[in-house]
Amino acid sequence: MFEADEKNGTWQAARTLAGTGTLDFFETGAVSCPAAGNCVATGIATTESGLRVIEHAVVVREINGSRGKALELPGSAALNTGGDAAVLSVSCASAGNCAAGGWYTDKAGREQAMVADESAVTATGLALSAAKVKFGHEQAERLTVTVTPRTGGTPGGKVTVTANQHAACVVTLAGGKGSCTLAAKKLNPGRYTLTGHYAGGGAYDGSASAAKTLTITE
Repeated sequence: MFEADEKNGTWQAARTLAGTGTLDFFETGAVSCPAAGNCVATGIATTESGLRVIEHAVVVREINGSRGKALELPGSAALNTGGDAAVLSVSCASAGNCAAGGWYTDKAGREQAMVADESAVTATGLALSAAKVKFGHEQAERLTVTVTPRTGGTPGGKVTVTANQHAACVVTLAGGKGSCTLAAKKLNPGRYTLTGHYAGGGAYDGSASAAKTLTITE
């Protein structure tokens, strides 16, 4: 399968659709580009199981001009017990916010309609290892953050934990989570409101955690 881009009114040379080169067959169903360099292509990919040909519902995403590999539409494999599925339409209101439609076959070989949503919305969580810590021993406090997407995937990027709105530590996410410790004597004795702020990354929007209270004792 090939693709071709139009830039400033001029069509570029057609080329193999990035991310589909390892597939035996890929047929494009639809493309939606809510912004330049941010597109989603959908279609059908085939694999073989013995003498049986199985059709899969497939999507390929482009983020900021870089395309990832084709992947099976999340959730469609479990539905496609009949081995025949496709995504034929997609519409993206903005990067990371899309709706796709298609069909699959059930065990009896009947075609069934399916839809799938993609959202950039995330939820950030913050957990403290202890509610109180002694001044000068703040490094004993471990702050754990998690960033969960509304419709799947694994957010990357950084989460900044603030104490009374001042940066206390920064976490680089791995698998959507991570942790950090406070520096000794960085916070004076007292009560602090801690919040985790996810800056967003890739197709994911930023979000903030609920506030947690940490007390530094003398």
